[in-house]
Amino acid sequence: MTKASSVLKSDTNPKYSVQQDYTDRVKRHKRILGERMVRERNNGRYASIRYDKLFVNDTIYRYDDNTDQIVYVGKRSRPCAFPQQGGEKNRTDDEQRLVGSQSREQ
Repeated sequence: MTKASSVLKSDTNPKYSVQQDYTDRVKRHKRILGERMVRERNNGRYASIRYDKLFVNDTIYRYDDNTDQIVYVGKRSRPCAFPQQGGEKNRTDDEQRLVGSQSREQ
């Protein structure tokens, strides 16, 4: 379906729209988590939402309907590469050497 969405979204076919179909519960959770995501980003942290979970750096949160609060879920099993100052992603030492050697060759 996502492949077809790029064809339907093209400039030559503007009357069609393809979006994810989330339940009302997930939409509500994403809206609440989105407000928190903006605050985290304003504080200089990496933050993103996937489905109904908020990822802040390597920490995962979700919205709990019973308590009406954002609750801690856990840590990512594998750390992600966070954007650093200047917009670059973290690189391993080998990647740094590779990038450095390529720039010297040019």
